[in-house]
Amino acid sequence: MQRIIITEVDNTSNVEALSSYDVVYVPGFSNNGASPTFTDGATLFRTPTLVTSKYEFLRLFGNGGVDDCPTFPTDQPYPIATASSYGFPSYAIPGYMPPATPSIVAGVNNITYDAPMAAESTIEAVTATGFYTNVPVDSTWKPVEGVVYYLATAAAVESTVTVTMAALPKLESYEGLLVFTSSTVPSDNGWMVKYGDQYIYTDDMYIDFQASGGALGEVKAYYISTVQQALMFQGPTSTSAGDPDPGYRYALYLLSLGIPVYYEQMNSSFEPVDMNDPANVSASPVAEGWFIEVESNYVRTDDETVQSGTVYYKGADISVTSMYKGLEARFNGYDEASAVNGSDYSFDSMGDYAVKYITSGGYPTFEYGPLADPDASGKVYGTSPLAEQMIRLAATREDAVALIDHTNNPNRSIYATDTYSVITRIRDEFSNITTETGSYGTMFTPWYTCTHAAVSGGSSNNYGINENISQMPGSLAFLSALAQQLKNYNPWLAVSGVSRGPVPYCAGLHTNFTLTNNVADSYQIIPGDVENLGSASISINPITYIRNYGYCIWGNRTLRNNSNGTKATSFLNIRDTVSDIKKRLYEASQSLLFEQNTDVLWLSFKNLVTPLLETMVSNYILADYSIVKYNVDPETGQTVPSYKILAAIRIVPINSVEVFELQVQLENSEVTVAEVE
Repeated sequence: MQRIIITEVDNTSNVEALSSYDVVYVPGFSNNGASPTFTDGATLFRTPTLVTSKYEFLRLFGNGGVDDCPTFPTDQPYPIATASSYGFPSYAIPGYMPPATPSIVAGVNNITYDAPMAAESTIEAVTATGFYTNVPVDSTWKPVEGVVYYLATAAAVESTVTVTMAALPKLESYEGLLVFTSSTVPSDNGWMVKYGDQYIYTDDMYIDFQASGGALGEVKAYYISTVQQALMFQGPTSTSAGDPDPGYRYALYLLSLGIPVYYEQMNSSFEPVDMNDPANVSASPVAEGWFIEVESNYVRTDDETVQSGTVYYKGADISVTSMYKGLEARFNGYDEASAVNGSDYSFDSMGDYAVKYITSGGYPTFEYGPLADPDASGKVYGTSPLAEQMIRLAATREDAVALIDHTNNPNRSIYATDTYSVITRIRDEFSNITTETGSYGTMFTPWYTCTHAAVSGGSSNNYGINENISQMPGSLAFLSALAQQLKNYNPWLAVSGVSRGPVPYCAGLHTNFTLTNNVADSYQIIPGDVENLGSASISINPITYIRNYGYCIWGNRTLRNNSNGTKATSFLNIRDTVSDIKKRLYEASQSLLFEQNTDVLWLSFKNLVTPLLETMVSNYILADYSIVKYNVDPETGQTVPSYKILAAIRIVPINSVEVFELQVQLENSEVTVAEVE
């Protein structure tokens, strides 16, 4: 809504110099596709549904019970990043260990060439002789002027099993041409190429007969690896169902703890219900959550019994591909093109969805993207465009925080000194996000084992799946600790430390390293530590074991770049405090729009806003505040028009303590010797 404009300015000096609206967005899957939907006739689109209790959630998305959790129908491998396609870099994927030197693909690299045709050769000469090409060739092909074509003998081609000769009867006006093309698709065969210091899967659809940067006619080197792709989720086996959707369990767990969610089911297509199955014929369509097609839209049916001649549909396409396609659509924001291919993009407005935390439902987004170009030393790292879009979406709203999760890789180094550790990569990758934008994101690490029945399936093992199913990301640890805090404290205190930071239902951290207190401290720049600002300007929040207290969240930071010093918005609880104030300001403004601009209106506005600010003062969240109405715009010097209210709400937040520096002083006692007369 463009009529209500709320901005923010952080005027606090560097820290070293000096109820809540807790609704969580969770994407996931559903067996009945209960999110409001619309379709273009082929693809199902979604809008988030507000759910306030686990019973409502189970009714809408689980058909009434935990056992109805969506499961993956097939094995779901981790998407692997290449130079041009989205996925995760190899070092972020658990179990992905490509050999140091994969075997070279036989034959492909043995093709020999005659000299390339002279630059002055005519198109007629090229087409009359025959040539190699790495693009598809059929009867519609036309020679391209200015392209260098490479000649080769037929014998050289025939000696390579992956290349065939194709004789085309006619290309334009040229007769009897011989064109050599590839019959093997490198990407379909799992071939790899050398990229910097890594071997990565190629995107090539055709054999590249000229290596990039190589000599004229030098064929690209392809390699083959026998290593299988690591699975993100396991499909059904002879003894168990497929792995359950983490997003469904993420949402159900939060609702069990009393935190409401906006749930968006990411099933991206519908499939007809099989009416050859007698069980479906006797089923109740409304109870099963089936859909019917009405004017090119899928709507939930209210049929109590199956109606003859009616085609019923149920949600399909529960896959990693569908999830990330949905996440990209949701987080990339509104534009003309994506509006056709995605869901409801008013999500970036605080007026349409009152959400405070934006999650990816247990699906990692950090490092999901194409590979970066090799650096000067040849090292290749991942990129995180999807995670950055989550943060920018929260920043656009200005009243939410994006909870960024990394992959669940227990073998990955946890040390800040390691090039490939999460903390090192996030400090490198997110350094390009603007200072204030970064304050709308946060990260918690590592993954942990959650014993709550909504996640694990309970003692009866309702999910019937493998032992890794209880592992959940650090974002859920934070939200579960927040749920505990809301029962005993106000919502604006730091969810950290031994009082409010213990993680409920935590049986251990999923890392093969020991995340000691010292390692945890290395994840956060201490205010005033100017020496390390350049290399450690971004902080993340670790979970570590604190003796006598158990596993605790040991940090209260946003992803704000603190290279110029920590400020109020460097701290997550203050970011949350400001978010709640903005939500109250929005609600107050919305309720008074189009009322007469009088002193009574201004008094009404303050009466709506002041109680929240007073509560924050009384709970030691704010030291002070003021609400100032302007008659003259302080920036332009112009009189504020009568149709507009211009005001500033100034707050003075109280920081939480992050450092105790105490000194025990030892001194000699003063001994007085008296003279004896």
